Amino acid sequence: MSAAYAAPTNSEAALADARETFAEPGGFDYRDGSPALLFDELQLEQQLEARKQAAEAEATTQSAANAEAKKPQYDYQKVVLPIDRVEGGSYTNHSPFVTWVKGENSDRVYPVPPGVTFPWTIDGFADPINRPGEVYKVIDGLHTFYNLVDGEPSVEFSSNNKLAAIAGLTVAQSLKGGWKDASWHAEIRAQTDFGWDNLFEISRPNLASNT
Repeated sequence: MSAAYAAPTNSEAALADARETFAEPGGFDYRDGSPALLFDELQLEQQLEARKQAAEAEATTQSAANAEAKKPQYDYQKVVLPIDRVEGGSYTNHSPFVTWVKGENSDRVYPVPPGVTFPWTIDGFADPINRPGEVYKVIDGLHTFYNLVDGEPSVEFSSNNKLAAIAGLTVAQSLKGGWKDASWHAEIRAQTDFGWDNLFEISRPNLASNT
């Protein structure tokens, strides 16, 4: 038998098998010696559009997650001492500035950013930007909401105990609470009450950080 009619060698058979393997949709057709990609154009366009929509959806989800992550998140369970965790009241800052609260039965002060709620009773709070050098005293058992209305500080209250509210919590607040200045601070210090020192100190605008 002449060389021109010799049977295929093992290597030639293996090459033929390999070419058949790649001669599939989505693969390469090596049977004619060229790496021509076999594909359905319509199917490819559909796949590309599906990938584009998936990427856009993922980007939207990520953007929403980033926006949520930028909201101030304060875990006061970790930063507030147990002595400060007095149930029955709270403080919510609806103003556009950082304010500061004094925990009940404590001289510690805590920053409360805009839109954040301090979930326990407070003795008082300070707004160094709008009421520098002053503090606002809050009586026990009130939920306090601080805002600015037409640029002026506005304080509202609510209570879990409706009977107590009727009995005069808000009246007591109007008589004993409210904005206090340096003269009131001097009076209570003369009575050896130094628990408000830190809040008055932070009420000085040059010491408070509102960034």
